[in-house]
Amino acid sequence: MSRKKPVYAFYRNLFFTLTLLIVKFKIRKAIHATERRKAMTFKERMDKMIVKSKDTTKDVFQKAKVKTKELKEKTSLKTEIRQQERQAEKKLATLGSTVYDIFVTKGQATISKSTTDVKPLLLEIEEIEKKIDKAEAELKKLG
Repeated sequence: MSRKKPVYAFYRNLFFTLTLLIVKFKIRKAIHATERRKAMTFKERMDKMIVKSKDTTKDVFQKAKVKTKELKEKTSLKTEIRQQERQAEKKLATLGSTVYDIFVTKGQATISKSTTDVKPLLLEIEEIEKKIDKAEAELKKLG
């Protein structure tokens, strides 16, 4: 019996040693897998950050696009207003010239809105003023 105890102890020690080695191996394997997951997590974080920055950039460009469109509309309206004002100035000059001709050349003493030469010019000037008012109202709506 004394001989069985040392053999039994030997196998028991061998079993414990193998068990410890297996546990160490599993622990190392788990640590290695965790490190790999951490590396993948870092990659995933980088991918997430890239996607987020892409979305942010897209939002910024979208806002810039809207602002550019607004600026284009404002500029277009201002240009239209200036053109209409110049056209109104030309019509007013033509009206003044026509009135002068009526007084001096034709020798009429009075002129009214219904005078044949004056009436179409007055209507054209009124139309131009309406266009200017409409464009200014649209410009005011844009800010």
